[in-house]
Amino acid sequence: MEVLAVVLITLGIIAVRVISFFYPDWKAIKGEPLSERKRLGYSLLGIGILLLMYLLSQFTEYRQAAFTKPLHLNHVLHNT
Repeated sequence: MEVLAVVLITLGIIAVRVISFFYPDWKAIKGEPLSERKRLGYSLLGIGILLLMYLLSQFTEYRQAAFTKPLHLNHVLHNT
């Protein structure tokens, strides 16, 4: 599960670079002018994807901790 968290964060970091920096410049090279609002939108989208990947990586660590914690059913059965 830790490997999955690292992969998610890595994908988020790559997405920030590609979406925030390279995609608007690529659009400009193709001849499509971008307004400042669209450039800001692409930057916010890149950061949003990185934050989403961070949250998903935290969820994978939480899920791993939930599934590796042993259940003590004997304690539950004896107290009823």
